[in-house]
Amino acid sequence: MDGRPEENIQVTLLGRPMVKKDGKPVNFPYQKVEGLFYYLCINKNITRSQAIGVLWAGSSQEAARKNLRDAIYNIRKLLGQEILSVEGNTGIIFDPLKKVWLDTEHVTKDNVLRLWQGEFLEFFFVKNCYEYEEWAETQRREIQRKLQRLLSVRIFQFKSDEKGEILEQASRLLIKYKVLDEELYRSLMKKLAEAGRYGEAQNLYRDLKEMLRTEIDAGPEGETKNLFDKIEDMKRQENRVFQEGEDYFFGRKDILYRIYSELCYGDQGTRQSPHSFLLCGETGVGKSMLLHRIRQLLEESGYLMFSWECCQTEKELYLKPWYGIMEKVDEYCRMNQVQVESPTGILLEQKVLENRLFMTRFEILTETVFRYLWRYFKGKEIILFFDDIQWMDDMSLKLLGNLLFRLGNQQLRVIAAVREENQEELSGFKIPLVGRGILKEVMVSPFTWEEALQISRDTGREGQIPEARIEEIYKRTQGNPLFYMEALRLLREGGQDIEFTDKLSYVIEGRLMALKKEELQVLKALSVFSVSVPCEDIEAVLNAEGQMIQKALAGLLDARMIFERFAKGRVSYEFRHKVIQEYVYNSLSKEKQMLYHYRAADYYEKQYNVRSSMELCSLLIYHCQKCGDRYKALDYKVKYLEPFYRITYDYYPILARKVKFRPKINGYQAKEDELGELAREIEREWEKDSSMAPVYMRVEYLLGRYEMYTEAFSQGIIHIYNSLQLALKLGHRDYIFYNYMQLILYGEMTGKTAITLEYLHTCWEFIKDCATPRAEEACMLKRHQAQYLMGEGKTEEALEILRQAVEELEKGGRENPIFIELAMCCHV
Repeated sequence: MDGRPEENIQVTLLGRPMVKKDGKPVNFPYQKVEGLFYYLCINKNITRSQAIGVLWAGSSQEAARKNLRDAIYNIRKLLGQEILSVEGNTGIIFDPLKKVWLDTEHVTKDNVLRLWQGEFLEFFFVKNCYEYEEWAETQRREIQRKLQRLLSVRIFQFKSDEKGEILEQASRLLIKYKVLDEELYRSLMKKLAEAGRYGEAQNLYRDLKEMLRTEIDAGPEGETKNLFDKIEDMKRQENRVFQEGEDYFFGRKDILYRIYSELCYGDQGTRQSPHSFLLCGETGVGKSMLLHRIRQLLEESGYLMFSWECCQTEKELYLKPWYGIMEKVDEYCRMNQVQVESPTGILLEQKVLENRLFMTRFEILTETVFRYLWRYFKGKEIILFFDDIQWMDDMSLKLLGNLLFRLGNQQLRVIAAVREENQEELSGFKIPLVGRGILKEVMVSPFTWEEALQISRDTGREGQIPEARIEEIYKRTQGNPLFYMEALRLLREGGQDIEFTDKLSYVIEGRLMALKKEELQVLKALSVFSVSVPCEDIEAVLNAEGQMIQKALAGLLDARMIFERFAKGRVSYEFRHKVIQEYVYNSLSKEKQMLYHYRAADYYEKQYNVRSSMELCSLLIYHCQKCGDRYKALDYKVKYLEPFYRITYDYYPILARKVKFRPKINGYQAKEDELGELAREIEREWEKDSSMAPVYMRVEYLLGRYEMYTEAFSQGIIHIYNSLQLALKLGHRDYIFYNYMQLILYGEMTGKTAITLEYLHTCWEFIKDCATPRAEEACMLKRHQAQYLMGEGKTEEALEILRQAVEELEKGGRENPIFIELAMCCHV
């Protein structure tokens, strides 16, 4: 937001000046009036002498003062008296009530690209007023410096997930207004390169070069030229890799550019410039592909490069990664006929000789590898690529850290990748290196929605998959590149939804294998829940001790398999990736799934009997369906819908509140036509299974009441009769009474007094025959009886019945809602 008001006065000074009042343009009668107004906009408080000196310097004092008075009059006439305040014979105050919006006062780093529409007072001048032009030019320079500073901050804060058009717009502004700050151009060129817009960065350099030649007859600085060469080289390497026909690779341009330019060109030799990098991100985010891409880009750089992928099964194997690296060094030496000692042999010997007498085994190992690299590869720089270093054995990790301390800013470079969930395990390795500027941590994030959408366009035919379907896949995979790309592939190849291919299964199984037995057990239990749940819910499903579950949850949090939410005063847990949850759930046997769902349903049912709620009801529906308890699933569906269709007992039935359907509550959909659909579903079940009769009775009653409320009396009465017949057959006391009452109300609402009288009599007989009479029910009947008598003109008799009902209810307490209603009727 730039603070621009919807009304009052708006003044644009950047570009062609414009004044609007209440949204309509203001036209000044002549230039000096307009010029005075802009002068006041900038200076706020001025003296009459200042105004005369700028606009009427060549006039006599008398003529100048008269012209100034006329100009003030015209400004007030156009914009209102309050726009200017005149103090005595000397002072003029602009906008004392602060009703004017000025673009120059509201420019920020966030809106500078939008508000910088041109130079200050562009194309505006006052004829034969050189003093005014001098003032305007001074302001023009000051304002442009301010705009340049803001633009510099905006460029510096540009993020890789923002639209690249922002950078292109900034480029056009710099060239258009002939900005000569080369540092600003370099910042912009770097950001363009990091966004993968190498061509735009090169074009900006060429435009700058031409502008410098035209304006000051000079060329770009050496630093700018070096940056251009770096970007040109990066573009050439990208094109080379692309033409080699490798697999599709998208994005990560900012990471690729930073690492490539740092390794190939450095940062002017500063100590703060790291030469080794640690890529961090969740499983499947693309760290391995990124490592491979970086190595491809560096193939012509002159570095010696060796790679090793650490494996979980090798974590306990002493120095396995270094054996692998040395074997590759050995292979390189053989292919290039380099005469050296056996690279792998030095790891095995580690003899205690001479100065090694007082060294530890680890120090001997470090010294051996260090001397080997220095002796045979002196003058050559080496890059080691390690993937999944969380699976490096401890000794290999220590050796890597020690070598980086010894050679990190000289001969050795390392680019490694680690899973986000294992970062804490490597804190002892990375913190000292990061602290000394030897190692830089680089976060690799999932795709943004814009990136995901672009990928679907790049990898498939136009319009092949609807955007809504792509968005569904994106949300389901949460932008994880591995899962997202695999889901797109499956959808394109067979039109099927995401399944768990060997590729996906391998990734997920790898993560599950790293879990402890108790953690995996808790994770499987958590997979049956459709929403985040507290520890107690998992405890109920597993039928295990809470302490064990808490410990397992802590481990799962550390492993980044789940995350915790804090809401409503409690902590709850859920999967980080729904795809992994589905995989874990489907790995359970059907018997285990049904057992867990049954336990969850039993646990929630006990809670519901104590404290009924829609949230619990929706959970019960879900788990009852999953464990195969169709009766309870339908029963709780009816209970779930009752609040949506609930009607109060009044003279005319009315909804207790306006019906509002939330689109989704804890995994269960609620639709406006759900009640009718549910009634038909239960009816079909009842026809096959008579045990469904109680549920069918309740839904018929609920549907009948709702349809009567909507004045669909003919349909409503059928449902009420059906419910009544079932209630009589089942001997359900409450629903017999409820349906009788609804039939009485039906008579009152339709004016069919015979039906009202018939069911008043029937209901009285029913109450008398009940073994457990209820005072409230009798009083409710008396109210309807009194209503009938008043309709017949027997007011005194009706009032007497109402008074009796009030007296009976008063014995049970005045807070009873029926007592309140009857008492109000007595006072009507």
